[in-house]
Amino acid sequence: MGDKEEVREGGDEVREGGDEVREGRDEAREGRDEAREGGFEVREGRDEVREGRDEVREGRDEVREGRDEVREGRDEVREGRDEVREGRDEVREGRDEVREGRDEVREGRDEVREGRDEVREGRDEVREGRDEVREGRDEVREGRDEVREGRDEVREGGDEVREGGLR
Repeated sequence: MGDKEEVREGGDEVREGGDEVREGRDEAREGRDEAREGGFEVREGRDEVREGRDEVREGRDEVREGRDEVREGRDEVREGRDEVREGRDEVREGRDEVREGRDEVREGRDEVREGRDEVREGRDEVREGRDEVREGRDEVREGRDEVREGRDEVREGGDEVREGGLR
């Protein structure tokens, strides 16, 4: 009777080990899926970082253009003062250009701010994606460990079955 009990116990351990192997494989799949999702988020974050950088560049260009127009407007104002009678029209044009330049400077600054915000958001998404990749890798490791434990239990159960069968 002791041999039959050992065989039963060994069979139970083999079943339990098989269950743990399945659970480990499932966790490994889940970990791989999370790692993929994290990779996608990393890519999306990088795209947003690139877009933000482009907007920052565009904003800087507009700031430069606006500053140039401000300088041009100021020069025209100075020339208009020298030629008061003839230059009153030029003074008005210069002031308009100064206003337009200031508007462009404001718009450029707004774009720079928006670009920086997008860069921050993109970095946050990259961080989140990396965290998800790490979590996925950890789950893959845990799944592999469970698969190893399950295999060990299957081996032990098989050894007990053999020992029980030989007696």
